[in-house]
Amino acid sequence: MNDASGLPGECSKIHNNHILIQLLEDYDNLDKVLAAFYEGIRLFSSGVFLIREAKQDTVLDVSDDDEPKMLPVKKGTHIVVDMVGVPTLIYVLTAKEYNPRYFSEPEEFRPSRWYKSPDDTSSAKVDLSESEEYTAFSVGPRSCIGRKFATTEAVCLLALLLRDWRIEPLLAVNPKSGKIETVDEWRARVMQATMRLTMGVRDVPLRFVRRA
Repeated sequence: MNDASGLPGECSKIHNNHILIQLLEDYDNLDKVLAAFYEGIRLFSSGVFLIREAKQDTVLDVSDDDEPKMLPVKKGTHIVVDMVGVPTLIYVLTAKEYNPRYFSEPEEFRPSRWYKSPDDTSSAKVDLSESEEYTAFSVGPRSCIGRKFATTEAVCLLALLLRDWRIEPLLAVNPKSGKIETVDEWRARVMQATMRLTMGVRDVPLRFVRRA
């Protein structure tokens, strides 16, 4: 899991009692879990597009690294922002979340990219208050009103799950050669996006091993 290896240690500090109020008391100390959640939905964002209406004449800066470019937008124009880009052999890339302009090595699962100090994995603190790159819950005044609830729920679930269980990829065995696939081969095989009402990931075979 790359730099997510510190998650079990952080989760092990949670009270043994599963009473919700005690878990909520631990919430502010679960930044590595929170960062892992953010990174997961960066890779597989459930939303596929954003719709906005210009309330006044404006100009959007759509410059790239090579050429400055401004796009005039008239009041009343409906803008549809595509959050899903061109599929590759392995991944379905979201237009912004997989853009190396915003994220270095965008195909890698790297929770530390959300830390205030990405190089300091021992004292991880997450702050997205000024992050324009994070669009999983939409952006602006019309962003998802359920973001706090969803984030809290996800962190609590992941923390309890990772505290009690070690999760391993269920590697396939070639029936002819008997060779076991590598983790990279497993990832290429199973980490494919699906597109229905929302975007998600396909069935992912895993093994759960209870921690001692």
